[in-house]
Amino acid sequence: MSSKERYLGSPLILGYSKQEAFKNIEENFQKRFTSWSSTSLTQVGRGIMVKHVLNSIPIYQMGTFNLPFVLINKLTTIQRKFFWGYKSNRGFNLIGWNKVCKPKDMGGMAFRDLEMLNLALLIKVAWRLLTEKDSLWTQNMESKYFRDGNILHQKIEAKNYLYTWNGIAKGLIHVQQNYFMEVDNGKKMKIWIDRWIPGLSHPPIPVNELDRFYQEVEERLLPNSNTWNVELINKLFDVDTSSKNTNHLHGYHQGGYHDLDASKR
Repeated sequence: MSSKERYLGSPLILGYSKQEAFKNIEENFQKRFTSWSSTSLTQVGRGIMVKHVLNSIPIYQMGTFNLPFVLINKLTTIQRKFFWGYKSNRGFNLIGWNKVCKPKDMGGMAFRDLEMLNLALLIKVAWRLLTEKDSLWTQNMESKYFRDGNILHQKIEAKNYLYTWNGIAKGLIHVQQNYFMEVDNGKKMKIWIDRWIPGLSHPPIPVNELDRFYQEVEERLLPNSNTWNVELINKLFDVDTSSKNTNHLHGYHQGGYHDLDASKR
């Protein structure tokens, strides 16, 4: 098998040069730019072609790999040149491309920022890794990188690993920084590590550092009950945190747990 072998446009073997591995994406952009530039299109038509054709070309690869920054810049340049309607390397842009990529309700045209799109797709893969515990690919990744199965609370590094994993790790880091847990039975929720109290954008802080020996949120429930141990809550947290926690009593669910099935902030 050679480095030129591909599946759905993605390289099966990645060589040393990542730009060379994904060169076909740039070539596809350039071919369309060359052919479309010879036709007469209004700016509205060019905008539609950018959004629905050019933006969709690298989607599959972006959902797996963190594309090289140089390549993304080249793709953005091709899009920009085509949208503004100039055929050479010279042209005049009425507004900055970053403003064009803003949502329409913010004064932009809702074009996709390819770098942000790549990151969003990698975060989606990372979220699937955290939530699809029974899938074969999740089990394979856990056996290789997280043998104890605790992905969410481990330090993630995106270096000296497979290129594919480095992209997923980049998404995992963002998930770790922005997730918020929904309380169920609390068996997998860490009191001092996770963000789980509504109104707090950070994990709670104990009044006494010696109380950190309490680990899981489950320990704050009365034994054989679905009721918070209010006395223990008042002991562990300050008044403000304690009141936010007790006000969250009605948010407790019975049955199984889905600690990771929470909305991102």
